[in-house]
Amino acid sequence: MVLEEETPSTQKITTEDFSIPGQDSVYSKEEKSDRESQKFKVAKQTLYSSKKDAQEDRLILDLSILNSFIHCPHFKMLTMKEVKLLLPKDYWTVSIDLKDGYWHVGISKTKRPYLGFRYRNQDWQFRAMPFGLNIAPRMFTKVIAHVVKMMAEAGIWCLPYLDDLLIIASTREECIRMSELAISILEKLGWILNKKKSRLVPAQVFEWLGVHFDLVSHTAQASSEKVTCFQQKLRSVITSRFCSKRVIMQLQGQCNWISRCDPVVRLMMSETKSILRYFRRQDLDSPLELDRERRLSLCRWVTDISIPQTLGAPAPDIIVQTDASLTGWGFLIDRIPFSGVFDPSMAYSINILELLTVWYSLLMIAEEGAVIHILSDSLVAVSIVRRGTSPVHHLSALADLIWRRAALFRWTLSISHIEGNFNVIADQLSRKEALSTEWSLQHKDFQKNIGSKSQPGSRFVCDKSKLPTGELCISLPGRRRHSSGCSDNTVGPMGSPISVSPPPH
Repeated sequence: MVLEEETPSTQKITTEDFSIPGQDSVYSKEEKSDRESQKFKVAKQTLYSSKKDAQEDRLILDLSILNSFIHCPHFKMLTMKEVKLLLPKDYWTVSIDLKDGYWHVGISKTKRPYLGFRYRNQDWQFRAMPFGLNIAPRMFTKVIAHVVKMMAEAGIWCLPYLDDLLIIASTREECIRMSELAISILEKLGWILNKKKSRLVPAQVFEWLGVHFDLVSHTAQASSEKVTCFQQKLRSVITSRFCSKRVIMQLQGQCNWISRCDPVVRLMMSETKSILRYFRRQDLDSPLELDRERRLSLCRWVTDISIPQTLGAPAPDIIVQTDASLTGWGFLIDRIPFSGVFDPSMAYSINILELLTVWYSLLMIAEEGAVIHILSDSLVAVSIVRRGTSPVHHLSALADLIWRRAALFRWTLSISHIEGNFNVIADQLSRKEALSTEWSLQHKDFQKNIGSKSQPGSRFVCDKSKLPTGELCISLPGRRRHSSGCSDNTVGPMGSPISVSPPPH
C-alpha cells in the first residue's frame, strides 16, 4: 500500500517504513488515508493511542493549545435524560454502531496543517476530523442530524448519540424491517457499520451507552460492566497506599456517568471533589497518600445498591408537599397534614431546616417501589436533592440520607420547586402561630358550615397583606363567586352563613 503526500515534490512512502497504532482501520483499499505525510512545517501535536477495545486503538491528538483558539458554541445533543423519557414501554430496539464515525468527515486542505503530528521522525497531518478537536462533537452531531432526518422521512424512529444509533419500533417484525431499511440508507450515504458492536437482533432488554434498559418493566439502571469497573477502581484507591489526582479524576468521571442512572453513586461526587480540592496544588501524576478518614468516606460505595429508575414520566403514587420555618416544620403526604416544632437549640440555617423537613416527610413513607414526587418552595433544597451533593457538610449529609432511603425502598424519587403562594398549607403547618395578617377557617368549622366532608388539609386561606384594597373574593361549591368587603358574610350551599371576617388587630 502506498501513500502519496500532496506536496510539489511527491514522495512515495510505504506502510512497511512505519507502524502507527490503528493503521489497519485507517487505510482503505483505495489507498486513501486519514493521515498524510507532510514535509513542510506543521503544528506538531502529541499523538495518543487510547484503547477502544481489545482489538482496536483510537488515535487522539493533544489539541489543547489549538482548542484554546477555537470558539465552540453550545449545541443541542441527545442526553440520557431525554432517552429515558422517550423510550416507550414494551417496544423493540436495534442498535447500530458506525465505525470510526469522525473519520467520515473530511478536513479542508487549508486547515490540515493545524492537525499535524510527528511520529517516528515523520510529519503527518489528518485528512479527516480527528478525536480531540473541541468542535468535533458539534460538527458530527450536525452531520448525523441529516441522516436521522432521512430516516424519519422513511418512517424510521431513530435516537442518535454521536455514532451510536438506536432504532425503535412497536413490534419485533417492524423493528427488523426498519433496521434493514436504516442500514440500506446508511450504506447508500457511505457510512461504514461496525457489525461487531452493532446489535441487529431486536430486543426489549438490552444495554446501550453503558445503561441497562428493560422495556418490559420499563426501567433503566447502570450496566453491571460499568458498575464492576467503577467498584474495582474504587477498591484500588481504598486499598493502595498511594494514588494520584489523575486516578481520582478518572474515578469521578466514572461516578458522573453512572450517576445518570444511579443517583446513589452521585453522592460520592462530594467526596472526590473534596479530595481534589485538598490536593489542588499537586501534579496530576504525583503520588498522594490518603488519610484513614478519606479512605473510610469512600468505603460506602464499594457495595452495589443501585436503584432501577422508571422510564418515561410516570404519574406519582405519592405527592409530598413540604415547608419549614425557623421554629417548626410541616408537610402534606397525599393531603394528610403533619407538623411539629424544631428544638430551640437547633441554630441551623433555613436551608438545612427545609431539607430536614424533606427527610422527615420521607420517614413517614415505607411503601416499596413507589414513585414519589416532592414539592418544596426552597430552591436550595430542590437543587441539593437533585444533585445529591453540596459544599456544606450538613446539606450533603441530608442528601445522602434521602437517597439512601430511596435506594432501600427502591423509590423513583423526584423533586420540583413550587411557588410559596401555592404552598400555603404546608407553610401554615410549619409555624406554631399564625401571622397577624393571615387567617383561615378551621377544619371542623368548615365541615360544619358547608355540611359536607372536607378533604384532609382543605381550608380557606387569606393573607390580608396581599390584598391591595382589603377586599376578599372567594368561591364556594354550587354558588356564584361572591365579592365583598372583609366584614361581609357569605351563605353556604346549605343556607348556613359563613363568616369571612378576619380577627381584629
